[in-house]
Amino acid sequence: MFAIEIFDTDFTPVLLGPEVVLTPVRPAAAAVGGCSALEIAVGGPREALLDLLNWLRYGVVVRNERGSATWWGYVHEVVIPWRGVEIGLTLSGMANRVAVGYTSTAPGSGATRYTTPWAEDVDSVVRHGAWELLYTRGDMSDEEALRLRNALLAERAQPRGIPARPASGGARLFCRGWWALLGATYYSNPEGLIEFWESGTNFPLGLGFTANTIGFEGNNDAIHDLGDRFKYFDSNRRVRVAGSAGNNAIYTINRSTNQTPYTLNSTVVAFQSADNVTTAVDGLFDEVDANDLIRISGASVAGNNRWTFVDAVTDNGKKIDLRGGGIVDSAAGPAVTIERAISIQVDGTLTTETPGATVTLTLEGMQMAQRVRNPVNVAWTVDEIWISAGKLGAPGDMLIVEWCADNAGSLGALIDSAGMVPTNLSEGSEAVRFVLPTAPTLAADGYGWIVVRRSGANSATDGYQVEIAESGGYGGGPLLLWDGVQWNSNAGALLFVVRSKRSSTAQIADMIGRAGSWVAGVDIVDDSGAPTYRYHAGGERIDSAVAGLLEQGAADGRRLLATVDEQRFVHIYKAPLSTEVTLIIGEGGALTDPYGTPLEPGDLPVGQWATVGDLPPEVAALPGIAPVFLERCAYDARSGLRWEPYDGETGIVQG
Repeated sequence: MFAIEIFDTDFTPVLLGPEVVLTPVRPAAAAVGGCSALEIAVGGPREALLDLLNWLRYGVVVRNERGSATWWGYVHEVVIPWRGVEIGLTLSGMANRVAVGYTSTAPGSGATRYTTPWAEDVDSVVRHGAWELLYTRGDMSDEEALRLRNALLAERAQPRGIPARPASGGARLFCRGWWALLGATYYSNPEGLIEFWESGTNFPLGLGFTANTIGFEGNNDAIHDLGDRFKYFDSNRRVRVAGSAGNNAIYTINRSTNQTPYTLNSTVVAFQSADNVTTAVDGLFDEVDANDLIRISGASVAGNNRWTFVDAVTDNGKKIDLRGGGIVDSAAGPAVTIERAISIQVDGTLTTETPGATVTLTLEGMQMAQRVRNPVNVAWTVDEIWISAGKLGAPGDMLIVEWCADNAGSLGALIDSAGMVPTNLSEGSEAVRFVLPTAPTLAADGYGWIVVRRSGANSATDGYQVEIAESGGYGGGPLLLWDGVQWNSNAGALLFVVRSKRSSTAQIADMIGRAGSWVAGVDIVDDSGAPTYRYHAGGERIDSAVAGLLEQGAADGRRLLATVDEQRFVHIYKAPLSTEVTLIIGEGGALTDPYGTPLEPGDLPVGQWATVGDLPPEVAALPGIAPVFLERCAYDARSGLRWEPYDGETGIVQG
């Protein structure tokens, strides 16, 4: 004999008259969630049965003849006979909290996704708990979306009627385990994410060089270098000059170079005082132009060997007019070398200066620093930083991302960092993840800084590139660029994502804790040790979100389970090991404890290991036969207990 106790939505016991008889039919349970389904046959006067329509979301506990609770959950659907037909009510399809997701397209722009505010029927939520619906549609106006939301709420705020149909039996209550209520509401968590990821432009990082072959020309405000080191010195970038006699400053590049290094070695080059280099060969000097910087070597007259700027190239490419004079007549014959430097043009007023001094050119962006803000009033750990980055050339050091403190709006001290070797970077920018070893904490509503740099010295040809949105758009703080001397503000913004993780079991506990007042508490018996992303955008029901985390298992490879007990506490724990056998399978599949004691009537021993008691040792040793993990169980008063073993795929599904 079984007794059934009924509790209202406040969990107050409901007193039943003797004329109402409740009989449990086929209670079932699963390893994930515990009690899953139960049908209750109800007998009694027709008028008394009408009151069953008020029992939706009422609590149910089934006890066996020993007083042990064997099943618990809530009434999900009611069906009662009435004059040859049956009618009923169900919670399926009910929605007393509604929002509508939709797209809206403004003229001249693409479609943007929006979600209306939630609307709810307060009385229905109090009576039946929250049943949420996020209804998605395509393109519509804000007003249309609000009208649709309100219409859906008006239609679905109360339990749904079951249309009258020919009666197929007596009154019945279709019950579900408390775990099923995780599917009534959605989960979202804004914690653990700061993101700015827009269309970006590659920005060079860690580029620059030091040389004594750098000159400055004031006519065109150009910087010249004899090497091929201006490849990444692009227009609109800024370059810092240091070590010059009169040009130390930061400049914006107006024109990048379109030249390649050029060297002429010839025995038909002559010198003519006071400022000419000549030849008898047409076009020999065509690769040299006015205002170019050249270096002459190999001349028989030592004074003709020099760095000098070109005033003009004339006479069909046979004559170079040099700037400054001092050339001594010398006939052709010796092998003379003329090297032409390449140049970039800048926006400043330069003082002409020939090479000789050791000058350093640093592209702004030797390092970059982006201030970021925690958008929620909750502290969380900074576990990962993503940027869009790649390599330039063949750098031999590492790309470093640092997490730094905020010092009253300024860049503060280093807190943590992570690096990436160039072999793991592509030649074009792509999303790259940096995992911070100590997972520092970002304060609620607090600020921090992402600093990106290279671990080694600048190079003219081998470095890194990082994507930024040059027009900005991130409101959490400025982007600063280091030019080798100081930090400079930039109108752009770094493309970045900051993410937080926490144990999957802590995440599951948070999800379940938001499922409604039916949850009396959450007990993490075993921490998974498996970190998972804290942020959750929403749009996924809690049961699905929890199932996804349970499915990942624990860090040690063991399966994760969760079950709801009679007092509606949820316990999260690792599945027992296969060596922890607690049940013996006997004749006809009957289960007993290791001492041969039968299970109590109605007991549903899901989540336990059972083995066949009398298997020959050579058969028992075969893999996969026994023991078996009891995934699902159902009980019938006439046929007894039926069980299903875990098949390795259905562990997160109830029913």
